Amino acid sequence: HPQIDFPRIVTLPPNDGTLGPAPGKVINLTSGGNAATHYQLEGDERWPLVVLIHGIADFSYRFDSLSAALRQSNLRVLRFDAYGRGWSDTPAKCKFDLETHVTQLEELLSALDLTKGGKCILMAHSMGGLTATNFSVRHPGLIAGLVLFAPAGIMASPVFGFSWAQSILRRFPSVVQRVPAGDPPPGDWVSVKDDPQAKQYADWDLAWLHAGAKKNGGKAFGGSVAEMPLVSNKACIEQLAQVQPGIQVLLFHADQDPMVVIKPKHIDVYRKLLGENLESALISGGGHCFFIQEQDEVMPKIHSFLARVGFAANAVA
Repeated sequence: HPQIDFPRIVTLPPNDGTLGPAPGKVINLTSGGNAATHYQLEGDERWPLVVLIHGIADFSYRFDSLSAALRQSNLRVLRFDAYGRGWSDTPAKCKFDLETHVTQLEELLSALDLTKGGKCILMAHSMGGLTATNFSVRHPGLIAGLVLFAPAGIMASPVFGFSWAQSILRRFPSVVQRVPAGDPPPGDWVSVKDDPQAKQYADWDLAWLHAGAKKNGGKAFGGSVAEMPLVSNKACIEQLAQVQPGIQVLLFHADQDPMVVIKPKHIDVYRKLLGENLESALISGGGHCFFIQEQDEVMPKIHSFLARVGFAANAVA
């Protein structure tokens, strides 16, 4: 594989606290009531496609560095903002449930004519793992493999009685969707390895999160907390193993992640369902955003995984 210098892209939003102009393009999709979806499709169209799916409260900016590294490896990269996040619109009527998130991705790939050029790799972070795995169940013929960064779904409960609390929250959607997303906990960024840029990453992340919240509020965050199967995605993984028994999955998790706590018993559940098709990688000292802070440890594992599933990119002459 080519040498990668793992660039850290830390462009800040405007000083006025807004998101500023969208860096990509927007497209109106019927799943959001003709609401706009912001996306960035970068790289040579002849290169294999990787689709990046973000988490519950953030948006496509968190993939700045990863996207650049993938494109340096001759991979075409699509990233987008889920409804109610980043530069995408917040639909007037939207539950922000699993159907909403999966359908948005389905329509986006179809509208961009990206479903006819061969299989793609889905790389997803946190809640995005729910979208990726459920999309793969619906469209097994489109997916060459999954790379999951601290995926929600099979994990320790964020708080005691979380599933019960979700059932209560679903009864009051108008209240839930007024909840502000707030700041991530300190463990999102961990400098256990004495990373001199850790504070810079954290400041960069907060600046974008605040700008996103200023534009969109907390409707998508609150709705997703109530509606998404954040601790109950086991049935989906079972289905995935049935409809695509040979699918390869690379699952990253970090031992200092306070958001998605994946313990050995949770890895055992994945392994029982996926068998030898699962590769798990523990990032020691990593926080929730380890795929940025520890990118130099993550990227070689991704390259090895892509080669193993026959998805290694070739240089375009």
